[in-house]
Amino acid sequence: MSKGSPSLHPTSFHNSEVSLRSSPNLLANLAKKVFSYYCEICLTNTARYVCRTCRRYVCNEHYDYRTHTCIICSELLCSICRRSLSIGYCTYCGRYVCHGCTIDVDGVRKICYLCIIGDAKVRDKVRAKLLGSK
Repeated sequence: MSKGSPSLHPTSFHNSEVSLRSSPNLLANLAKKVFSYYCEICLTNTARYVCRTCRRYVCNEHYDYRTHTCIICSELLCSICRRSLSIGYCTYCGRYVCHGCTIDVDGVRKICYLCIIGDAKVRDKVRAKLLGSK
């Protein structure tokens, strides 16, 4: 190996400033740079998490550990499945519901499946609407 060529050992680089031996805290400094984003909700705290739904960078204060989402998405999640964002609310009970947890009665009104299963009157009305429209 010639004197001018860099070593192929993984811990020694051609540039001495980047060498892991000369800077033992390189990974810690790199982590600080990666997490130097600010929370996209409060814009003051350092972001530590990424929302699984909207991909916002959020701080500890604005992160919901139960659902792994930011507090904004946590408020807008479906009240029944808690996985998808809601598209509206149930006409009878008022729960926020997603597309998978509702039945669209007449193009405007949405009814969650918990109301349909639990209330015989609602179930009969929905059945009559659906059978009447066919």
